[in-house]
Amino acid sequence: MSPGDLRELVQAGSPFREPLIKFLTRHPSQTVELFMMEATLNDPQWSRMFMSFLKHKDAKPLRDVLAANPNRFITLLMPGVTQATVRPGSPSTSTTTMRLDLQFQAIKVSVACLYQGHIIFHSELFIKIISIIVKNDENWLANQHSLVSHLRRVWVSDAFQERHRKDNMVATNWKEPKLLAYCLLSYCKSNELCCFHLRRRNFGDIELLFQLLRAFTGRFLCNMTFLKEYMEEEIPKTYSIAQKRALFFRFVEFNDSNFGDELKAKVLQHILNPAFLYSFEKNEGEQLLGPPNPEGDNQDSITSVFITKVLDPEKQTDMLDSLRIYLLQFATLLVEHAPHHIHDNNKNRNSKLRRLMTFAWPCLLSKACVDPACKYSGHLLLAHIISKFAIHKKIVLQVKNWSYSE
Repeated sequence: MSPGDLRELVQAGSPFREPLIKFLTRHPSQTVELFMMEATLNDPQWSRMFMSFLKHKDAKPLRDVLAANPNRFITLLMPGVTQATVRPGSPSTSTTTMRLDLQFQAIKVSVACLYQGHIIFHSELFIKIISIIVKNDENWLANQHSLVSHLRRVWVSDAFQERHRKDNMVATNWKEPKLLAYCLLSYCKSNELCCFHLRRRNFGDIELLFQLLRAFTGRFLCNMTFLKEYMEEEIPKTYSIAQKRALFFRFVEFNDSNFGDELKAKVLQHILNPAFLYSFEKNEGEQLLGPPNPEGDNQDSITSVFITKVLDPEKQTDMLDSLRIYLLQFATLLVEHAPHHIHDNNKNRNSKLRRLMTFAWPCLLSKACVDPACKYSGHLLLAHIISKFAIHKKIVLQVKNWSYSE
């Protein structure tokens, strides 16, 4: 079949399209085997035609065959490709032998690069196929834990992130991050009812939800609005109190070195802060935060854990401004909506209140903070503290003078 014939078959208005799809769906196993052959996968015309067929409303038999064997995708999503390196000859090696060795190594490098190119193409193709299956059956990924694990590895890999930060990214690949994020989010939605039970503390799927926020730390050219809307609107409205608490405690206990300050800031910005604000506005604060215990440390109290474990005034000099801003915003929510969880005004001393003020105070100092948003967030927290608690007049005047000087 010539490339011109293939183009004619792929076109939506082709008179051969519908009869061909009807024929292929009568023999779904043979059709899938044909299109999943190495030679067929490496041909852009054939692969594009396959994608077009899979999207058809009557192509369910083809999609069912692919969905029945997810292992076919796993081998080429994240293969272990050994990179060839040029190995210099030893001093005793002859010039001819050394030349042949270098030529052999050069051929190995060329073959490895060519193979790597095919692997990337296959990975992109398989992500598209998986996304088509998921769009037609949103619950399919719920039990495909091995496949989801490999999809997650692709998403968090430096190679994937770097490839989509390049300015010369091919236009046909712009949607790949969006399709991959869509699949992973679909898995999170399918499992959210069973994976967020607070007593079990099954944090694997919560971590995946957090990792999806890499979509907002890179330079992806595709539209990720669907992800932002789910994080900021659906989670606050649909997640239970236990689920929101589980989100918070996973954030506290997540010590992965790859989970940097930028990603932590995104978790606060897009998930925790909107979710807690919604619960406070619905008068669910007491259930969400746990029993108030301003004088002691309670591991079930979100307020206590946040102030004692998350806020660290001594380390904030090395902290990204974005993370500091969203931590200050979260602290402001606690002070505004749950001051009795932090300090009892009938008592003079309180370590929690002092720790909050120590964390916010550097934002008033020009030498310690230069970001305007960070200064504003710190000042806002101190203003709420002054309005809720009996604060020494000297401190009140200092905050007041800073606001006038700005």
